[in-house]
Amino acid sequence: MTILASQELAKEVFNIIFEVLTLTPVYGEYSDFKELQYDLQGSKIQILAKLSDGREVLVDEFDLEMIDANSTVAEEIVRRSFSLKMCSELLLAISTLRRVLRCVNTTIYARAQQLGVKGEELEESYWYAETLADMALRLLERLEIIPTLAVLRMLEEELVKLVLRFNNLKVREKFGQNLDAVKSAETIEDDIDKQLRKTHHELSAIIHGSRSKLGGSETIGVMRLAFDLRIAHHRAEFLNKDLTRALIALIHLVKKKP
Repeated sequence: MTILASQELAKEVFNIIFEVLTLTPVYGEYSDFKELQYDLQGSKIQILAKLSDGREVLVDEFDLEMIDANSTVAEEIVRRSFSLKMCSELLLAISTLRRVLRCVNTTIYARAQQLGVKGEELEESYWYAETLADMALRLLERLEIIPTLAVLRMLEEELVKLVLRFNNLKVREKFGQNLDAVKSAETIEDDIDKQLRKTHHELSAIIHGSRSKLGGSETIGVMRLAFDLRIAHHRAEFLNKDLTRALIALIHLVKKKP
């Protein structure tokens, strides 16, 4: 990266963080800043603020070489940095689930051969689930919160169907009905069943909620990143605790033998 390119990219990152600071609660403790500036050292940019009480503080730091700066924009760097900071537990859970799905590949195919014609549906369900896991991880790495949650809800539904098909049980239309069938077959514990139902309900509530209500009555129309950051900020506990626990539960469910 040339010095000129670094300076231009640093200015773009600085402008984005200025908007984040003024439009979202992410840097709440620095919202009373009087002056904001940046310092570029090599590939690292530090965002510095002078507060109303006279203190000078480091607001945040970004690595301009986090990704290939020649093929992306400043927002990509900012998004990936915030994703690692705000959704680390969820990122790890999705990544682990994806690895587990790949590890059970041979088991799925062996079972599909035993099921004959129905095995084709099992194979399709498996590949659909793996594709959804890949999509969720890529979206969350960019902090695309609502698309990530929509994909994770579909993934949760598909993994329950996968378990049913693996056990040669009938797949129904609604998620709750399929969970009932899995529970009746004694392949799922009560606590996991409750966690999956609770998470599915919460995902639906967030996805179908008004985009103008982000933990309050605020409306964001200036930059989409601000919207994603508000969702991640207000739903941090759900993302890194409840949703993460649900994914861990799904991991155990997928790893179980019929």
